[in-house]
Amino acid sequence: MYKIYEKKMVRRISQSQFSFLLKILFKDSSDITCQKNYSRMGCERGMKGIQKRLLVVGILCTILSTVLATQYATTKAGYTYGIVHPSNADIRFVGSDNNSDDNIRVLRVSNNASGSQYLQINMGDWLPNTMKNYTAAFAIVNEEQFLVNITHVNVSGDASTYIDVWLHTNRTTEAALETAANAEQVISAGVTQHTASSVAWVLAAGDGDLDCMNGTGTYGIQTPWDGTAHVRYNHTTAIYAQNGTRDWVWVQISLNIPSTASLDAAATGQIWFHFTASTHTEAQDAEPCECGDGHIDNGDGTCTATFDNPTEDGTIAFSLLEMNWEKITGENTIDFMSGAMPRCGFIEWNISSIPDGATIEDAIFYYHGNTNTGDNEIYQLLVQPSASTGDEIYGGIDTLYTDDENFPVVGPNQQIDVGADAESDIQNQLNDGWFAILISGAGGVPSKIYAEEYGDANPKPTLEVTYTPS
Repeated sequence: MYKIYEKKMVRRISQSQFSFLLKILFKDSSDITCQKNYSRMGCERGMKGIQKRLLVVGILCTILSTVLATQYATTKAGYTYGIVHPSNADIRFVGSDNNSDDNIRVLRVSNNASGSQYLQINMGDWLPNTMKNYTAAFAIVNEEQFLVNITHVNVSGDASTYIDVWLHTNRTTEAALETAANAEQVISAGVTQHTASSVAWVLAAGDGDLDCMNGTGTYGIQTPWDGTAHVRYNHTTAIYAQNGTRDWVWVQISLNIPSTASLDAAATGQIWFHFTASTHTEAQDAEPCECGDGHIDNGDGTCTATFDNPTEDGTIAFSLLEMNWEKITGENTIDFMSGAMPRCGFIEWNISSIPDGATIEDAIFYYHGNTNTGDNEIYQLLVQPSASTGDEIYGGIDTLYTDDENFPVVGPNQQIDVGADAESDIQNQLNDGWFAILISGAGGVPSKIYAEEYGDANPKPTLEVTYTPS
């Protein structure tokens, strides 16, 4: 018994440690011998005591072996990522404006035939004392499945102090002329206007579809391939970008060349766009955003409702014969004009799908413009057109929402922000479940937009509301 356990012990503990254990466990065991003068029963009891102590030694040896053991393991994990053409990346640049020199897009890809393609911005040749704006030099599009922030932009290189850069909503409008909410200057005279901890613009979550930006729905924007500039592009859309709720933004680049600029100077440099994103946020851990039925969850705690099927739209026309306002529906156009026989347009939407208690953040009116003959205005309507006569509709005109001299812009996919007063009125009418506007004309000949009844209206009169659910 002893020798067997000694061999096991020697492998794991020192001899001195083993002797110490024996002294504790066997105390007087050396005096216990099975001599002839001992009774057989006494001897057996003595041996049983020794066996018990030796069993304890075996258990302790096992425990010590377990404590002193060290475990090792090796495993591996694979990784993947793609290196793609600059026009096909998750954050991609989409061309628009053409260069004034070669009529190729300002944004282009150089070395396209090789394996070292890179984006280039070519702005042409200009005289001293010149100011040139490319209002849509290109768009930045987010195709990732979560919000992406543009934190800041910086420029380096020759004559960089002549460069201004803006992020803005309207492709055809100079950024400085847009409202503060719709434009953000990120470079002024070559100096960055933000820091790495800033958020200059928020790109909404994308859908990974390289053939379009802003999705494939009513307000999707096609981005076909330009085989000369080797980029995707769009130079026709009238749909506005929106900070935080749409997945792209237009980039305006302006050159302000002073009269003292050196002639024949070839300026080269780089413009850096910096992005941040959180793929796991507190918002993702919180309760899901309770958007209304069929509404879009923007991924930032807000929702977007698109009402593109008016409850009723039409025109009220003043009749000199009857001396009243006649209600006209079912026509292809909504007409509005002033003069001896004035007309006003009206549109009503069912907004009951917006959850009760929601906070209205923004409201945009989309339309297809037919004719513009003068300054026109959009007003609040206090009465529900579908339940009112022409006289009642005219009597329900209240708050002026907007008097934009360019409204309506002729052509498809036009839009106008109806403003803070309209947002407040939508908020107040959530319990009523409807919202309506009236359009009045200033010219002696009708201005027109296409009505819901016109089959080729693109779009039908549409109200888009962004809100935060309760």
